[in-house]
Amino acid sequence: MITKIETVYEWTNKEFNHSCGLYRVNMSHSDETYTFIRNGDSIGVISHYIDRSATECVDLIRTDVKKEFLEKLQVMEAQHG
Repeated sequence: MITKIETVYEWTNKEFNHSCGLYRVNMSHSDETYTFIRNGDSIGVISHYIDRSATECVDLIRTDVKKEFLEKLQVMEAQHG
């Protein structure tokens, strides 16, 4: 389902000791590029809603996509150390 993940920016939340990040994600079913946000194990996708505040423009992703995303991130981190 996920064909490509590009890390835009990553950091560690020192208070909670977990990884955070912003990623560009391509998926096999679409030519669109999605922007994923990670806060530990919580993963969201930035969406655009007309006449909505920015705080209402992040949606949680499906569990299967979240699992695949986190697995692929682990592989990327292992490859790039």
